[in-house]
Amino acid sequence: MSPVQVIVDKRKLDALAVKFPNGVAGVIQKICQDTEADIKTNFNAVSPAPPGETPGVVTGNLKNSVLSEPDASNDQTWWLRIGAEYGAALEYGTMKMAARPFLLPALRRIPDRLPEGAIREIFE
Repeated sequence: MSPVQVIVDKRKLDALAVKFPNGVAGVIQKICQDTEADIKTNFNAVSPAPPGETPGVVTGNLKNSVLSEPDASNDQTWWLRIGAEYGAALEYGTMKMAARPFLLPALRRIPDRLPEGAIREIFE
């Protein structure tokens, strides 16, 4: 199974550049970095975690594989990567294992951290 990744392309959000002091770059960077921090701080203390809850930490491999970074070849794009090869299996579950989502719950909490105008522009 391939690693999970979220690509946030700020070129599609140019309208935000006019409305926010740090422009689109600041909003996109904040989304990626806040999501990374949210994921890393919300892993379960119990492993294996109950189905439907965030995964538990045993070795820290999954937790340490979460990384947000700007694209090296395109400063208009930020990446949020889940490098552990089993990240997608935990996020979505498999035929033999219930999901233990960690990425989608973190993404759903993003609107609570953004300026109101950014929320309307991005999420509506």
